[in-house]
Amino acid sequence: MWFYLALATSLISAISVIFSKKILKGVSPSVLTWCTLLLATPIIAISAIKEGVPDLNILFAVGVTGSVLFYTISTIVQFRAMKIADLSAIYPLVALGPILTLIVAFLPPLNEKPSFIAIVGVLVTLFGTYTLNVSNVKEGLLRPIKLLFENKASALMILSVFLGSVVIGFEFIRRGVWNGKIDGNR
Repeated sequence: MWFYLALATSLISAISVIFSKKILKGVSPSVLTWCTLLLATPIIAISAIKEGVPDLNILFAVGVTGSVLFYTISTIVQFRAMKIADLSAIYPLVALGPILTLIVAFLPPLNEKPSFIAIVGVLVTLFGTYTLNVSNVKEGLLRPIKLLFENKASALMILSVFLGSVVIGFEFIRRGVWNGKIDGNR
Protein backbone atom coordinates (compact mmCIF):
# COMPACT_ATOMS: atom_id res chain seq x y z
CA MET A 1 0.00 0.00 0.00
CA TRP A 2 2.77 2.45 0.94
CA PHE A 3 4.40 1.94 -2.47
CA TYR A 4 1.28 3.08 -4.33
CA LEU A 5 0.82 6.01 -1.97
CA ALA A 6 4.44 7.10 -2.54
CA LEU A 7 4.05 6.68 -6.29
CA ALA A 8 0.82 8.72 -6.33
CA THR A 9 2.43 11.45 -4.22
CA SER A 10 5.42 11.63 -6.59
CA LEU A 11 3.14 11.83 -9.61
CA ILE A 12 0.96 14.56 -8.08
CA SER A 13 4.07 16.47 -6.99
CA ALA A 14 5.57 16.31 -10.50
CA ILE A 15 2.33 17.47 -12.08
CA SER A 16 2.02 20.33 -9.58
CA VAL A 17 5.54 21.55 -10.45
CA ILE A 18 4.65 21.60 -14.15
CA PHE A 19 1.37 23.43 -13.47
CA SER A 20 3.20 25.92 -11.24
CA LYS A 21 5.70 26.65 -14.02
CA LYS A 22 2.83 27.30 -16.46
CA ILE A 23 0.92 29.47 -13.98
CA LEU A 24 4.07 31.53 -13.25
CA LYS A 25 3.92 32.89 -16.81
CA GLY A 26 0.90 34.96 -15.77
CA VAL A 27 1.33 35.65 -12.04
CA SER A 28 4.08 36.60 -9.64
CA PRO A 29 5.75 34.01 -7.40
CA SER A 30 4.29 35.73 -4.32
CA VAL A 31 0.72 35.52 -5.63
CA LEU A 32 1.11 31.83 -6.53
CA THR A 33 2.56 31.11 -3.08
CA TRP A 34 -0.29 32.81 -1.27
CA CYS A 35 -2.89 31.07 -3.47
CA THR A 36 -1.25 27.71 -2.78
CA LEU A 37 -1.21 28.36 0.96
CA LEU A 38 -4.79 29.61 0.90
CA LEU A 39 -5.96 26.42 -0.82
CA ALA A 40 -3.98 24.21 1.58
CA THR A 41 -5.13 25.94 4.77
CA PRO A 42 -8.54 24.20 5.07
CA ILE A 43 -6.92 20.78 4.60
CA ILE A 44 -4.29 21.56 7.22
CA ALA A 45 -6.96 22.95 9.57
CA ILE A 46 -9.04 19.76 9.30
CA SER A 47 -5.97 17.65 10.02
CA ALA A 48 -5.04 19.87 12.99
CA ILE A 49 -8.55 19.67 14.44
CA LYS A 50 -8.43 15.86 14.27
CA GLU A 51 -5.11 15.87 16.17
CA GLY A 52 -6.61 17.87 19.03
CA VAL A 53 -5.68 21.19 20.57
CA PRO A 54 -2.03 21.32 21.65
CA ASP A 55 -0.64 23.09 24.68
CA LEU A 56 -0.51 26.66 23.35
CA ASN A 57 2.68 28.21 24.69
CA ILE A 58 5.63 30.26 23.49
CA LEU A 59 7.55 27.29 22.05
CA PHE A 60 4.53 26.15 20.06
CA ALA A 61 4.14 29.71 18.73
CA VAL A 62 7.84 29.83 17.80
CA GLY A 63 7.56 26.46 16.03
CA VAL A 64 4.45 27.39 14.05
CA THR A 65 5.60 30.94 13.21
CA GLY A 66 9.09 29.84 12.16
CA SER A 67 7.72 26.96 10.14
CA VAL A 68 5.18 29.10 8.30
CA LEU A 69 7.61 31.98 7.65
CA PHE A 70 10.47 29.83 6.39
CA TYR A 71 8.14 27.65 4.30
CA THR A 72 6.52 30.73 2.73
CA ILE A 73 9.86 32.37 1.93
CA SER A 74 11.23 29.07 0.60
CA THR A 75 8.24 28.65 -1.71
CA ILE A 76 8.43 32.23 -3.02
CA VAL A 77 12.15 31.83 -3.73
CA GLN A 78 11.54 28.48 -5.44
CA PHE A 79 8.82 29.97 -7.63
CA ARG A 80 11.15 32.87 -8.54
CA ALA A 81 13.79 30.38 -9.66
CA MET A 82 11.20 28.42 -11.63
CA LYS A 83 9.96 31.58 -13.32
CA ILE A 84 13.38 32.61 -14.66
CA ALA A 85 14.82 29.23 -15.69
CA ASP A 86 13.96 25.93 -17.32
CA LEU A 87 12.81 23.28 -14.86
CA SER A 88 15.30 20.82 -16.33
CA ALA A 89 18.15 23.16 -15.36
CA ILE A 90 17.17 23.89 -11.77
CA TYR A 91 14.75 21.27 -10.45
CA PRO A 92 17.42 18.55 -10.07
CA LEU A 93 18.88 20.78 -7.34
CA VAL A 94 15.97 19.72 -5.13
CA ALA A 95 18.07 16.58 -4.64
CA LEU A 96 20.26 18.71 -2.34
CA GLY A 97 17.40 18.66 0.18
CA PRO A 98 18.61 15.56 2.05
CA ILE A 99 22.13 17.00 2.31
CA LEU A 100 20.93 20.27 3.76
CA THR A 101 18.39 18.51 5.97
CA LEU A 102 21.13 16.29 7.37
CA ILE A 103 23.20 19.38 8.20
CA VAL A 104 20.23 21.17 9.81
CA ALA A 105 19.29 18.01 11.77
CA PHE A 106 22.83 17.89 13.17
CA LEU A 107 22.34 21.35 14.74
CA PRO A 108 20.20 22.25 17.79
CA PRO A 109 17.36 21.66 18.55
CA LEU A 110 17.46 18.33 16.68
CA ASN A 111 21.06 17.32 17.57
CA GLU A 112 20.81 14.17 15.45
CA LYS A 113 23.89 12.13 14.65
CA PRO A 114 23.87 10.89 11.04
CA SER A 115 24.42 7.20 10.41
CA PHE A 116 27.10 5.90 8.10
CA ILE A 117 24.50 5.05 5.45
CA ALA A 118 23.06 8.58 5.67
CA ILE A 119 26.51 10.07 5.12
CA VAL A 120 27.14 7.76 2.14
CA GLY A 121 23.75 8.74 0.70
CA VAL A 122 24.59 12.42 1.08
CA LEU A 123 27.95 11.94 -0.65
CA VAL A 124 26.29 10.11 -3.56
CA THR A 125 23.75 12.94 -3.86
CA LEU A 126 26.52 15.53 -3.73
CA PHE A 127 28.40 13.68 -6.46
CA GLY A 128 25.24 13.60 -8.59
CA THR A 129 24.77 17.34 -8.16
CA TYR A 130 28.41 17.89 -9.08
CA THR A 131 27.90 16.01 -12.34
CA LEU A 132 25.20 18.49 -13.42
CA ASN A 133 27.99 20.85 -14.52
CA VAL A 134 30.84 18.35 -14.93
CA SER A 135 31.49 19.53 -18.50
CA ASN A 136 33.04 22.65 -16.95
CA VAL A 137 35.57 20.70 -14.85
CA LYS A 138 38.37 21.56 -17.30
CA GLU A 139 38.15 25.13 -15.93
CA GLY A 140 38.94 23.83 -12.45
CA LEU A 141 37.87 21.01 -10.16
CA LEU A 142 35.48 23.22 -8.16
CA ARG A 143 34.13 25.07 -11.21
CA PRO A 144 30.95 22.94 -11.49
CA ILE A 145 30.04 23.85 -7.89
CA LYS A 146 30.89 27.54 -8.40
CA LEU A 147 28.61 27.60 -11.45
CA LEU A 148 25.66 26.58 -9.28
CA PHE A 149 26.05 29.77 -7.27
CA GLU A 150 26.94 32.05 -10.19
CA ASN A 151 23.71 31.20 -11.98
CA LYS A 152 20.93 33.25 -10.34
CA ALA A 153 18.21 30.63 -10.81
CA SER A 154 20.42 27.84 -9.43
CA ALA A 155 21.42 29.96 -6.44
CA LEU A 156 17.76 30.78 -5.76
CA MET A 157 16.81 27.10 -5.94
CA ILE A 158 19.61 26.13 -3.54
CA LEU A 159 18.48 28.90 -1.16
CA SER A 160 14.91 27.60 -1.39
CA VAL A 161 16.00 24.05 -0.59
CA PHE A 162 18.06 25.30 2.37
CA LEU A 163 15.15 27.33 3.76
CA GLY A 164 12.93 24.28 3.36
CA SER A 165 15.44 22.30 5.41
CA VAL A 166 15.33 24.90 8.20
CA VAL A 167 11.56 24.38 8.41
CA ILE A 168 12.30 20.92 9.84
CA GLY A 169 13.85 22.43 12.98
CA PHE A 170 10.76 24.53 13.61
CA GLU A 171 8.51 21.55 12.87
CA PHE A 172 10.46 19.53 15.44
CA ILE A 173 9.68 22.16 18.08
CA ARG A 174 6.03 22.42 17.06
CA ARG A 175 5.47 18.67 16.99
CA GLY A 176 7.37 18.17 20.23
CA VAL A 177 5.06 20.59 22.01
CA TRP A 178 2.01 19.12 20.23
CA ASN A 179 2.88 15.57 21.29
CA GLY A 180 3.89 16.58 24.82
CA LYS A 181 7.56 15.67 24.29
CA ILE A 182 8.71 19.26 24.79
CA ASP A 183 7.46 21.35 27.70
CA GLY A 184 7.08 24.90 26.45
CA ASN A 185 5.94 26.25 29.82
CA ARG A 186 9.43 26.33 31.34
